Amino acid sequence: MTELGRTYVDECLSGNGGRAGAVARTALPPAFEEAWRAHLLPRPWFVRASETAAFARDLEGLFDLLVSLPLRLFGGDRERYAAALGIGPAFAALLRRGGSGVPARMGRADTYHDGTSFRLLEFNLGSEVGGLPPLSSTSAGSSGNG
Repeated sequence: MTELGRTYVDECLSGNGGRAGAVARTALPPAFEEAWRAHLLPRPWFVRASETAAFARDLEGLFDLLVSLPLRLFGGDRERYAAALGIGPAFAALLRRGGSGVPARMGRADTYHDGTSFRLLEFNLGSEVGGLPPLSSTSAGSSGNG
């Protein structure tokens, strides 16, 4: 347990029970409330910053490995890579039109802590995780609608 976690537990045990339900009392957006409230702990969860930073570095390394696969496995030939993934030529061409060649460091890591360390359950890199906002006309020299 972290020092902060121990302090929190000691405060709760000393009669400051209001802290024990801090997360349970937190207002959440309606959709998040409906989907996830039942799965949340009623209290905060504390992890050492060094452990979080180390796991973030591991995730960055995994991201770099994943985006290097076309080069590593197919010599950079994106057509062969797309075919190996089952992506047809027309869709692959469409994907190449929208890509810059430099993937954004954006994804969603579904993780859990097993009591010893963080573990990765799933790493989502697809456009389904959000996307980037359109460029403003001042930063891209266009309306951002193209």
